[in-house]
Amino acid sequence: GGESCMKIITLWAPWGTLIALKWKKIETRDHDRLKSLQGQTIGIHQGNKWDNDFEEMAGKYLTEGQLYDVFHKIRFDFENGTTKGKIICTTDVFDADWLIPFNSKSSLLDVDENKFGLFLVCTKLIKPVPVKGKQGIWNYEFKPGELVYL
Repeated sequence: GGESCMKIITLWAPWGTLIALKWKKIETRDHDRLKSLQGQTIGIHQGNKWDNDFEEMAGKYLTEGQLYDVFHKIRFDFENGTTKGKIICTTDVFDADWLIPFNSKSSLLDVDENKFGLFLVCTKLIKPVPVKGKQGIWNYEFKPGELVYL
């Protein structure tokens, strides 16, 4: 039925996992083209690329333990294909708005007034679903039994 079709956004690793773990509660962009997602449940797809600027951007907002996890378990799960190129969680876009510096910690990066954010709540891990990612917002029709909450 209609429930099985979901809007998806693709993120570079490890940002997708940081949302899945509820460490990152605001997904940011330099534009507001994702504002149509407000009020919807969306899927988070972890792309095939690892963001080498991740530590420089997020490092000061994560604990040493979290950073250790990123560079060991999370990187391992990405490299061995557990999360790479897969939809890894669903999340509800509670709000979508331009951000202020106060939002930096929840975004896991320095925020200025030129950043737009999706405020994410009720994030739920799913059994990773392999699918080719795309830019922008895209739709994915889950096959019967494919959307499995963990």
